[in-house]
Amino acid sequence: MVFGLVDWRLISFDEEKKFWTTHPLIKAYFESTFDEENKKLCHKQIYQYFGEYAPRKPETLEEMQPLFEQVYHGCSAGLYDEVFEGVYWEKIYRRKEHFIIYKFGAWETNLSLVKNFFPDNDLSQMPLVSKKSDQNFLLNSAGLALFSTDRPREAEELLIKKTNMQLEDKEWKNASMGYQNLVDLQFKTGRLEKGFENAVKAQDAAGKAKIDQYIMFSKFYFAWILHLLGKSKKAEKEFNNLRVNIDNFHNIW
Repeated sequence: MVFGLVDWRLISFDEEKKFWTTHPLIKAYFESTFDEENKKLCHKQIYQYFGEYAPRKPETLEEMQPLFEQVYHGCSAGLYDEVFEGVYWEKIYRRKEHFIIYKFGAWETNLSLVKNFFPDNDLSQMPLVSKKSDQNFLLNSAGLALFSTDRPREAEELLIKKTNMQLEDKEWKNASMGYQNLVDLQFKTGRLEKGFENAVKAQDAAGKAKIDQYIMFSKFYFAWILHLLGKSKKAEKEFNNLRVNIDNFHNIW
Protein backbone atom coordinates (compact mmCIF):
# COMPACT_ATOMS: atom_id res chain seq x y z
CA MET A 1 0.00 0.00 0.00
CA VAL A 2 2.83 2.38 0.92
CA PHE A 3 4.70 1.73 -2.32
CA GLY A 4 1.49 2.27 -4.26
CA LEU A 5 0.99 5.67 -2.64
CA VAL A 6 4.60 6.51 -3.48
CA ASP A 7 4.08 5.46 -7.12
CA TRP A 8 1.03 7.74 -7.28
CA ARG A 9 3.15 10.51 -5.72
CA LEU A 10 0.68 10.98 -2.90
CA ILE A 11 3.39 10.49 -0.27
CA SER A 12 7.19 10.64 -0.29
CA PHE A 13 10.05 9.79 2.06
CA ASP A 14 12.58 12.42 3.05
CA GLU A 15 15.92 10.58 3.16
CA GLU A 16 17.63 13.37 5.06
CA LYS A 17 15.00 13.91 7.75
CA LYS A 18 13.92 10.24 7.81
CA PHE A 19 10.16 10.69 7.79
CA TRP A 20 7.19 10.40 5.45
CA THR A 21 5.30 13.41 4.16
CA THR A 22 2.21 13.91 2.02
CA HIS A 23 2.01 15.71 -1.29
CA PRO A 24 1.33 19.44 -0.69
CA LEU A 25 -2.05 19.19 -2.46
CA ILE A 26 -3.14 16.37 -0.14
CA LYS A 27 -2.01 18.35 2.87
CA ALA A 28 -3.81 21.47 1.65
CA TYR A 29 -7.02 19.51 1.02
CA PHE A 30 -7.23 18.07 4.52
CA GLU A 31 -6.25 21.37 6.10
CA SER A 32 -9.05 23.08 4.20
CA THR A 33 -11.62 20.72 5.78
CA PHE A 34 -10.51 21.52 9.35
CA ASP A 35 -11.74 24.44 11.40
CA GLU A 36 -9.14 26.49 13.27
CA GLU A 37 -9.61 24.62 16.55
CA ASN A 38 -9.04 21.23 14.92
CA LYS A 39 -5.98 22.56 13.11
CA LYS A 40 -4.51 23.69 16.41
CA LEU A 41 -5.22 20.31 17.99
CA CYS A 42 -3.44 18.55 15.10
CA HIS A 43 -0.45 20.86 15.40
CA LYS A 44 -0.35 20.28 19.15
CA GLN A 45 -0.25 16.50 18.67
CA ILE A 46 2.56 16.79 16.13
CA TYR A 47 4.42 19.18 18.47
CA GLN A 48 4.15 16.61 21.27
CA TYR A 49 5.15 13.78 18.92
CA PHE A 50 8.42 15.50 17.94
CA GLY A 51 9.02 16.37 21.59
CA GLU A 52 9.09 12.68 22.52
CA TYR A 53 12.32 11.97 20.68
CA ALA A 54 13.89 15.39 20.08
CA PRO A 55 17.40 15.40 21.62
CA ARG A 56 17.88 17.75 24.57
CA LYS A 57 21.32 18.92 23.43
CA PRO A 58 21.74 18.33 19.69
CA GLU A 59 25.20 19.10 18.36
CA THR A 60 24.40 19.60 14.66
CA LEU A 61 21.74 21.43 12.67
CA GLU A 62 20.51 18.07 11.37
CA GLU A 63 20.01 16.83 14.92
CA MET A 64 18.08 20.03 15.65
CA GLN A 65 15.45 19.29 12.97
CA PRO A 66 12.89 17.84 15.42
CA LEU A 67 13.26 20.99 17.54
CA PHE A 68 12.67 23.16 14.45
CA GLU A 69 9.51 21.13 13.75
CA GLN A 70 8.43 21.66 17.35
CA VAL A 71 8.77 25.42 17.01
CA TYR A 72 6.63 25.46 13.87
CA HIS A 73 3.89 23.13 15.12
CA GLY A 74 3.89 24.45 18.68
CA CYS A 75 3.43 28.04 17.50
CA SER A 76 0.77 26.91 15.02
CA ALA A 77 -1.00 25.36 18.01
CA GLY A 78 -0.85 28.69 19.84
CA LEU A 79 1.63 27.47 22.49
CA TYR A 80 3.89 30.50 22.09
CA ASP A 81 5.15 30.85 25.67
CA GLU A 82 5.75 27.13 26.12
CA VAL A 83 7.59 26.84 22.82
CA PHE A 84 9.72 29.93 23.44
CA GLU A 85 10.81 28.91 26.94
CA GLY A 86 11.03 25.14 26.60
CA VAL A 87 12.21 24.65 23.03
CA TYR A 88 13.64 27.78 21.43
CA TRP A 89 15.34 29.42 24.42
CA GLU A 90 16.25 26.25 26.32
CA LYS A 91 17.28 23.81 23.58
CA ILE A 92 17.95 25.74 20.36
CA TYR A 93 19.42 28.96 21.75
CA ARG A 94 20.67 27.28 24.95
CA ARG A 95 20.10 30.42 26.94
CA LYS A 96 23.16 32.67 27.00
CA GLU A 97 25.19 30.29 24.82
CA HIS A 98 23.41 31.66 21.71
CA PHE A 99 24.15 28.19 20.38
CA ILE A 100 22.48 28.32 16.96
CA ILE A 101 24.24 31.63 16.26
CA TYR A 102 27.68 31.25 17.82
CA LYS A 103 28.09 27.55 16.97
CA PHE A 104 26.64 27.47 13.44
CA GLY A 105 26.22 31.10 12.36
CA ALA A 106 22.77 29.98 11.15
CA TRP A 107 21.22 33.45 10.89
CA GLU A 108 18.75 32.56 8.13
CA THR A 109 17.56 29.48 10.01
CA ASN A 110 17.20 31.48 13.19
CA LEU A 111 15.18 34.13 11.38
CA SER A 112 12.76 31.52 10.04
CA LEU A 113 12.35 30.15 13.58
CA VAL A 114 11.74 33.56 15.12
CA LYS A 115 9.09 34.42 12.51
CA ASN A 116 6.89 31.63 13.88
CA PHE A 117 6.29 33.74 17.00
CA PHE A 118 4.86 36.64 14.98
CA PRO A 119 1.27 36.79 13.64
CA ASP A 120 1.34 35.30 10.12
CA ASN A 121 5.18 35.56 10.19
CA ASP A 122 4.76 39.34 9.94
CA LEU A 123 7.73 41.01 11.63
CA SER A 124 6.03 44.41 11.57
CA GLN A 125 3.68 43.16 14.29
CA MET A 126 4.45 42.25 17.90
CA PRO A 127 5.52 38.70 18.87
CA LEU A 128 2.74 36.63 20.44
CA VAL A 129 4.62 35.65 23.60
CA SER A 130 3.16 37.15 26.76
CA LYS A 131 6.29 38.42 28.58
CA LYS A 132 7.60 41.78 27.45
CA SER A 133 11.19 40.62 27.97
CA ASP A 134 10.55 37.71 25.57
CA GLN A 135 8.99 40.10 23.04
CA ASN A 136 12.11 42.27 23.24
CA PHE A 137 14.33 39.24 22.78
CA LEU A 138 12.48 38.09 19.66
CA LEU A 139 12.48 41.59 18.14
CA ASN A 140 16.22 41.83 18.77
CA SER A 141 16.89 38.33 17.38
CA ALA A 142 14.90 39.09 14.24
CA GLY A 143 16.65 42.44 13.82
CA LEU A 144 20.14 41.00 14.19
CA ALA A 145 19.28 38.13 11.82
CA LEU A 146 18.05 40.58 9.18
CA PHE A 147 21.16 42.70 9.66
CA SER A 148 23.42 39.66 9.32
CA THR A 149 21.68 38.56 6.13
CA ASP A 150 22.08 41.95 4.40
CA ARG A 151 18.66 43.45 5.10
CA PRO A 152 19.70 46.46 7.20
CA ARG A 153 16.65 48.66 6.59
CA GLU A 154 14.26 45.98 7.84
CA ALA A 155 16.62 45.26 10.73
CA GLU A 156 16.73 48.91 11.78
CA GLU A 157 12.95 49.12 12.21
CA LEU A 158 12.93 46.15 14.58
CA LEU A 159 15.96 47.29 16.57
CA ILE A 160 14.47 50.76 17.02
CA LYS A 161 11.14 49.30 18.15
CA LYS A 162 12.88 47.01 20.65
CA THR A 163 15.12 49.80 22.00
CA ASN A 164 12.18 52.18 22.41
CA MET A 165 10.29 49.55 24.40
CA GLN A 166 13.26 49.15 26.72
CA LEU A 167 13.51 52.91 27.17
CA GLU A 168 9.85 53.02 28.17
CA ASP A 169 10.53 50.36 30.81
CA LYS A 170 13.77 52.06 31.90
CA GLU A 171 15.84 49.00 30.99
CA TRP A 172 18.90 51.20 30.53
CA LYS A 173 21.46 48.41 30.14
CA ASN A 174 19.62 46.72 27.25
CA ALA A 175 18.68 50.06 25.71
CA SER A 176 22.38 50.99 25.62
CA MET A 177 23.19 47.74 23.83
CA GLY A 178 20.34 48.43 21.42
CA TYR A 179 21.80 51.82 20.52
CA GLN A 180 25.23 50.22 20.04
CA ASN A 181 23.72 47.71 17.61
CA LEU A 182 22.18 50.64 15.73
CA VAL A 183 25.57 52.38 15.58
CA ASP A 184 27.08 49.27 14.03
CA LEU A 185 24.22 48.97 11.54
CA GLN A 186 24.33 52.65 10.56
CA PHE A 187 28.10 52.51 10.10
CA LYS A 188 27.69 49.64 7.65
CA THR A 189 24.99 51.52 5.73
CA GLY A 190 27.10 54.70 5.54
CA ARG A 191 24.94 56.86 7.83
CA LEU A 192 27.65 57.99 10.22
CA GLU A 193 25.85 61.10 11.50
CA LYS A 194 22.90 58.98 12.55
CA GLY A 195 25.33 56.53 14.09
CA PHE A 196 26.88 59.38 16.08
CA GLU A 197 23.44 60.33 17.47
CA ASN A 198 22.88 56.78 18.66
CA ALA A 199 26.39 56.55 20.13
CA VAL A 200 25.52 59.56 22.32
CA LYS A 201 22.25 57.88 23.33
CA ALA A 202 24.12 54.65 24.12
CA GLN A 203 26.36 56.55 26.54
CA ASP A 204 23.40 58.24 28.17
CA ALA A 205 21.54 54.95 28.71
CA ALA A 206 24.68 53.21 30.00
CA GLY A 207 25.25 56.04 32.47
CA LYS A 208 21.73 55.57 33.81
CA ALA A 209 22.33 51.83 34.11
CA LYS A 210 25.43 52.54 36.25
CA ILE A 211 27.13 49.34 35.07
CA ASP A 212 30.86 49.74 34.31
CA GLN A 213 30.88 47.19 31.51
CA TYR A 214 28.18 48.94 29.51
CA ILE A 215 29.61 52.39 30.21
CA MET A 216 32.97 51.27 28.78
CA PHE A 217 31.37 49.68 25.73
CA SER A 218 29.33 52.79 25.00
CA LYS A 219 32.42 55.01 25.34
CA PHE A 220 34.28 52.81 22.89
CA TYR A 221 31.46 53.14 20.34
CA PHE A 222 31.42 56.91 20.83
CA ALA A 223 35.20 57.19 20.25
CA TRP A 224 34.99 54.84 17.27
CA ILE A 225 32.26 56.81 15.51
CA LEU A 226 34.18 60.06 16.11
CA HIS A 227 37.16 58.47 14.37
CA LEU A 228 34.98 57.38 11.43
CA LEU A 229 33.61 60.91 11.11
CA GLY A 230 37.17 62.24 10.78
CA LYS A 231 37.13 63.98 14.18
CA SER A 232 40.55 62.63 15.01
CA LYS A 233 41.48 64.86 17.95
CA LYS A 234 38.20 64.26 19.76
CA ALA A 235 38.43 60.54 19.03
CA GLU A 236 42.00 60.44 20.35
CA LYS A 237 40.91 62.17 23.54
CA GLU A 238 38.10 59.66 24.08
CA PHE A 239 40.38 56.67 23.41
CA ASN A 240 42.95 58.12 25.83
CA ASN A 241 40.25 58.42 28.47
CA LEU A 242 39.49 54.76 27.94
CA ARG A 243 43.20 53.96 28.28
CA VAL A 244 43.32 55.76 31.64
CA ASN A 245 40.67 53.33 32.85
CA ILE A 246 42.36 50.29 31.32
CA ASP A 247 42.50 48.44 34.64
CA ASN A 248 38.73 48.63 34.96
CA PHE A 249 38.34 47.62 31.34
CA HIS A 250 40.60 44.60 31.93
CA ASN A 251 38.48 43.59 34.91
CA ILE A 252 35.36 43.73 32.74
CA TRP A 253 36.81 41.27 30.24
